[in-house]
Amino acid sequence: KDNMTAKELCDICDEDKSAISRSIDYLEKNEYIMCTSKTEKRYKSPLFLTEKGKAVGIEIVKKIDNFLNEASEGISEENRDNLYKSLAVISNNLQKICEKLGEKYD
Repeated sequence: KDNMTAKELCDICDEDKSAISRSIDYLEKNEYIMCTSKTEKRYKSPLFLTEKGKAVGIEIVKKIDNFLNEASEGISEENRDNLYKSLAVISNNLQKICEKLGEKYD
């Protein structure tokens, strides 16, 4: 997705601000993304993929798709969707359990 802010990336990736900032710095220095805003507070400034970033992104998506297709060979699309939905529910439930345990130890 193009035109995202660091804040949106933090939310989507479930990462903290410092980790996203380090990633953005690396991606900018290596010319995969750019930020046209020159303000000091860039956390809410839109980031854009460069042509180099788009090309690399396309290659990454192809590799991921190939890997997922091979890994799920013999599983129907419906069963794969159900698997992902079930894993999401389990992940959410585990998160809730961890939050409850955290409250007990605070």
